[in-house]
Amino acid sequence: MKIAHLITGLGMGGAERMLLKTLPRLKNENFIISLTSNDAFGKRIEEAGIKVYYLGLKKLNLLSAILRFRKILKKEKPNLLNCYLIHSNIFGRIFGKLFSVKKIICSVRNKHINRRFLNFLDRRTSFLVDLYTPNSYVLVPFLTEHQKIKEKKIKVIENGIELEKFDFDIDKEKKKKELGIEKEFVVSCIAKLEKQKGYLTLIKAIKELSNPDFLFLFIGDGKERKELEELSEKLGVKDKIRFLGWRSDTKELLRITDLFILPSFHEGMSNSLLEAMISKVCCLVSDIDENKELIKNEENGLTFITGDHKDLAEKISYLHKNEKLRKKYAEKAEETVKKRFDINKTVEKYTEVMENVWNSRI
Repeated sequence: MKIAHLITGLGMGGAERMLLKTLPRLKNENFIISLTSNDAFGKRIEEAGIKVYYLGLKKLNLLSAILRFRKILKKEKPNLLNCYLIHSNIFGRIFGKLFSVKKIICSVRNKHINRRFLNFLDRRTSFLVDLYTPNSYVLVPFLTEHQKIKEKKIKVIENGIELEKFDFDIDKEKKKKELGIEKEFVVSCIAKLEKQKGYLTLIKAIKELSNPDFLFLFIGDGKERKELEELSEKLGVKDKIRFLGWRSDTKELLRITDLFILPSFHEGMSNSLLEAMISKVCCLVSDIDENKELIKNEENGLTFITGDHKDLAEKISYLHKNEKLRKKYAEKAEETVKKRFDINKTVEKYTEVMENVWNSRI
C-alpha cells in the first residue's frame, strides 16, 4: 500500500515532528506533499529517506498548486491520502477525491474553535473523509459535538516518543557553561511563539516573581516573537528571559531544566510536553483538557488556571521551593510516558488503522 501524506507546511511543528518519527518506521511506501515551500523540517525528513514534494501554494497561485497536486497523484498513484492540519485537511479531501484517491484520512491535532470559516468548510466537506484520526482523546468531543462527525469515523492515534533517544547522559555543568548559566533556576518553555501558546501569560507571571535566580529559556520561534520581546522589555524582565529560537539541542536543554512550563490556551497533544516528561523534568501546565490528559494535577505534575498569570507565578514559586516535590512529579511523569507513549505503540496503531481503512473495515 502506498500512502501520500499531505501537510500544510514543514516547519518546526508537532505534526511535522511526528511525521519524522513515524514514517521511517512504517512498512508501507510513504511520501509527503507540502502545500507550501521547503521549510526548516523538510530537509531533515528528506535526509531520513522520505520523498517530499512541494506545491508552493500562495494566495494567488491556487490553480497552479492544484494542477501540481494532480500531477503528483497521477505519477505516484497512492492508495490512501493522509492529511495533516486544517488547511491541508480541507484541500486534500476536496482535490484528493476529485483526482480519484480512494481513501482519505484527516489527522486532527488541535481545536480550531475561533476559525469559523475553516470549521464551516470542515463540516460541509466531512462526507469526503473516510476517517478522522485525532492525536488526543480530548479532541473526540470537539469532533462529535462541534463538527458533527460520527464517532464511528474517529480513531485516536496518540503521539509517541522515541524512548531510546532520551536515554543518554550529558555534562550538565558544561552545557550550562555554554549558555552562560551559573546557579540560576532554569525554567524552559518549548513552543511556537504564537498567541495560542500563552507566552503573554508567562511573561506577566515572570513580572510577579521577585527571586533574581530565575532564568527562563524560550525555545521556539514564531510571528509573535517581536511583540513578546517588546513586552519583556516593557515589564522589565528582559534580563530573565533568553529567546533561543529553534534549537537542535532541545533534548540537552531539557537535561539542564529545573521546571518545564506549557501555558497554552489550546493544544492537541504536545510533543514538547511529552519530551519534558520523558526527560524527567517537573512540568507545570495550563489546565486545559489536552494538557490534563497528560499531567494529572498533584500526581505527576501541577496545573495552573489557564490565562491566570498570578496563579502561574504562585505555582512557579511553590515548585521552586520544593525540590523533593519536583523530583517526585518528574519521576511520575517519566513513568507515564514509558507506559503509554512509546513510539512503537503509535506506529502499531497507525499501521492497523491504515490497513483497516484500506480494507474497508472502518
